[in-house]
Amino acid sequence: GIKRFNTALGGGFQPGRVYVFIGLSGGFKSGIILNSALWAAKYNKDIICNDPSKKPMFLYLTQENDSEETLDRIFSYIRCVDDDKVKHTRTVREEMIKNDFISDSHAFRIIYRRKNEINANDIESIVREIESEGIYEVKFLAHDYLKRLRPISPSGDTRIDLGEATNDLSELSKLLKIPIVTGNQLNRAAYDTLLQEGKNEGKNDLGKKASLDMQSESQLITENADVVIAINREFKCNSDKNEWFLSFNRLK
Repeated sequence: GIKRFNTALGGGFQPGRVYVFIGLSGGFKSGIILNSALWAAKYNKDIICNDPSKKPMFLYLTQENDSEETLDRIFSYIRCVDDDKVKHTRTVREEMIKNDFISDSHAFRIIYRRKNEINANDIESIVREIESEGIYEVKFLAHDYLKRLRPISPSGDTRIDLGEATNDLSELSKLLKIPIVTGNQLNRAAYDTLLQEGKNEGKNDLGKKASLDMQSESQLITENADVVIAINREFKCNSDKNEWFLSFNRLK
């Protein structure tokens, strides 16, 4: 969906890799994870399944916003409006079909699970269950987001567990031969640099100052992910218009 970003990824999200978007709270992490799944569905209509009798599915697994909230978000993206009153699944589905997120050749599915309810083994079971229906083959997985996922072998140490959960997703992406996109928070140092500095000094393009040291909780996430991308929602200073933009900084 974004040409420059697509080029930075080497042509797009690659099978067998885990991509972690890191950003501030309220900084559009959930938005970019969801949009990545929507764009993957919209711009990959000719993707080939390993089983030629099946159709590709783009799976959005959320542990942050429930299915109804996710549909509201999709509707606001499609209509370019902030409408919190949209609660009609059928209406949203019809809009998704019109915008090619769903068609006769591919599907987009939303699944919600509570915080700490599942681990990577459970995600594999979800994928296998979908594929056992005999219609679809999951080709892309977006997960929102890392801190809400249980590791397969919990240690009780948050830092270790986050690293292990990332490693579990990495193993799953290789097993299923699909890209997995997820997200994580930035730490307090990032807030001081990316948020306060922008407010106080009116600076532009602060996303370039993001670093791997700003990864929240655990550097093991960085070690176990294939690609780490910092995003930062910024206000365009010195402009007559009320303009916002999203910066991308590929850190790994």
